[in-house]
Amino acid sequence: MSPYLTTIRKERTTHRTLQELASELARMQDTKHDFIVDTRRMSFVSDDDGSVLSSDTPTSTPGVCSGVVLDHAHGQIASRLNIPKKYYDRMRSDAPFLLDENVRHWFYKSPERRMIRMLDGNVRAFLSDRFRRLDNYDLMERSVLPALHDIEGLEFHVASLTPERLIMRAILPSLQREIGLRVGDIVQAGFQFRNSEVGSAAFTVAPFIWKLDCLNGMVSNIGAMRAYHVGRRIEDTEEANVLYASDTLASDDRTFYLQARDAIRQAVSETSFDQTVDLIRAAGQSATIVAPVAATEKLAQTYSLNDGERDGVLASLARGGDLSRWGLINAVTDSAKDADTFDRQEEIERIGGMLLTVAGNDWGAIATAA
Repeated sequence: MSPYLTTIRKERTTHRTLQELASELARMQDTKHDFIVDTRRMSFVSDDDGSVLSSDTPTSTPGVCSGVVLDHAHGQIASRLNIPKKYYDRMRSDAPFLLDENVRHWFYKSPERRMIRMLDGNVRAFLSDRFRRLDNYDLMERSVLPALHDIEGLEFHVASLTPERLIMRAILPSLQREIGLRVGDIVQAGFQFRNSEVGSAAFTVAPFIWKLDCLNGMVSNIGAMRAYHVGRRIEDTEEANVLYASDTLASDDRTFYLQARDAIRQAVSETSFDQTVDLIRAAGQSATIVAPVAATEKLAQTYSLNDGERDGVLASLARGGDLSRWGLINAVTDSAKDADTFDRQEEIERIGGMLLTVAGNDWGAIATAA
């Protein structure tokens, strides 16, 4: 068993070097299979070891459309069949026979064609037959690695690969600016690439700002590229039952990969970086927060922070002593380092980026909260 599989089964996030990441993506590329299946031809059987989804659809590939359903795919099945997730999970744990009856009934009663994505013999996603497969291996090979090679001085920073998504960051140490709000307040340019092969997130390329004095990261939405995994419906032919990796080499996808490469170059361009730096400087001279406790409460309500995250922001804000918009952004990105998972850390760091560009009235609602 690979160390990666051990990690994901414990639902922990993996950080790896670029070489380790590339090796794992290549391994996954060789062990994944995708199928388009009519739900009336699906079988769903559960026992103490889990639920197995399978199909009797004939295929001409070594892969078999049969495997244990992973948690993310369970959630997608529940959502698609309009079974409340809480009730679905209760059946899954306490009455698997009842879960089987529910799922099989609605598979047949409301038939549709679905894309089944498999990895290592497990069902990892239950998706629309219009799901556009922008897979991590192809994106790295055709967009990210060429950008890393072509942009002088661009360095791999960190990567997180989980069953739901890949997040990868790079920084350009040669492109940095002193903010000028206080001594040593220096930021560097970078970019973040994020993607999900199982429908849990859109593909994005966004600027990443790395603050050197406190090692905080902020994901900016200025000039970010976003693409949803929606494509053309797979034709209803016998050949379409099995989807091969080579399908991703279509001309429209080649165009997309070039656009993604251009977005990476734009994210670490001097022009884009200076736009962000100008906004940071303006944020440092913004209206100050009137009541920190009320402001962080308003922030938590607006951006769905839990109580612990809210308290972490408040503590960071108090330590920093800066009650400007830039001070709150730093408090948010600093608190992100205490998140339980890298995925959540990245989400909080994106909130920092949203605060940088939020409209004045919306910032005022936070700053003047009492």
